[in-house]
Amino acid sequence: MKVSQKGFTLVEAMVALSIFIVLAGFAPLLIKVLSPPVQSGVSMEELESFYSAIGQAIREAVNAEVSEEKLTLTTSSGQSVTYSFYQNRIRKQINGQGYEIWLFSVKRFRPSVTGQLVTVSITDTASHVYKRVFARQAENVLVNPS
Repeated sequence: MKVSQKGFTLVEAMVALSIFIVLAGFAPLLIKVLSPPVQSGVSMEELESFYSAIGQAIREAVNAEVSEEKLTLTTSSGQSVTYSFYQNRIRKQINGQGYEIWLFSVKRFRPSVTGQLVTVSITDTASHVYKRVFARQAENVLVNPS
């Protein structure tokens, strides 16, 4: 009598199942790598960091001047610190030399000065508008309309 061996043994089935589970575990990682999320707009961590730094600079400035899409602050030591909008970025320049990028994915940067208040309004590339008002401690505030 001949015995027909059709099908899989228990060991073969367990090996195949373990290989399938390992491959299924890597599937989310592969999907994440193959299609990275598109970041539109400014991340909230970067925005809060920017507002914290510019707020401190505004409070410590002796003079504040706004023209076009630029905010120029003069420190008590005489340094000129300019925050300007350029190619979807907000950059900082000290004494007209070099640039430091402070914020990416920006569509519009609108600083304004009203008395002792400095308002910084930012629109990101996803058209979200963020606005923060800072109270100045210094006495001289200059506004140059353009």
